[in-house]
Amino acid sequence: MELVEVCDKQMFALVMENLHAEYGDKQYNKERMKKEYNELVEGSLVLTVLYDGGKDVGHISYHKKNEGDIAASVLSVFINEAYRGKGYGKIMLKMFEEYVKKLGLNQIILGARRGREGFYYACGFSGEGLLQADYDKMEKAELLEVLTKNGITPSSYVFRNNEIHQFYFSAKYLLEDNSLYSKFDELGDKLNLVVVFKKEF
Repeated sequence: MELVEVCDKQMFALVMENLHAEYGDKQYNKERMKKEYNELVEGSLVLTVLYDGGKDVGHISYHKKNEGDIAASVLSVFINEAYRGKGYGKIMLKMFEEYVKKLGLNQIILGARRGREGFYYACGFSGEGLLQADYDKMEKAELLEVLTKNGITPSSYVFRNNEIHQFYFSAKYLLEDNSLYSKFDELGDKLNLVVVFKKEF
């Protein structure tokens, strides 16, 4: 198996189709992808694709290194359905880590999808959650109460442009108790939950 660097519009289109088929319009809206397509490709988006005997096992897409970067910012990690549950994901991330080191970078940063926290912890990543709410939809005290009621201690609080409240917390809570997602869901569009994972080497 090998990682192959691809800067090919046809391959990029195939990757987008795979992601849309897997996650649907909510996360990979086709109209949005059309609008962003040229910007993503021309903006030096590089795809690293794992091959097995010439067959496409999956991909990692990330922003190409710019001068001064210390981290590889990953946009998506995807394993085709036929290859899941066989350890390819861990192999691919390990190979990507070696690839990143050769670029002179010392970190990988990515956003984890719901329920995937355990996989990234198993791959040696550390995770931090970000609970975010628009200022006009939820007061800071209300957002803090959501965390407190669920036994989550925020590590820091950010208030941006008088518009957004953000609390950071250890993502281990989501790994230990996935029911927290449903509790957050009860608040609907009042808040957004993101888990950011990082690995340093």
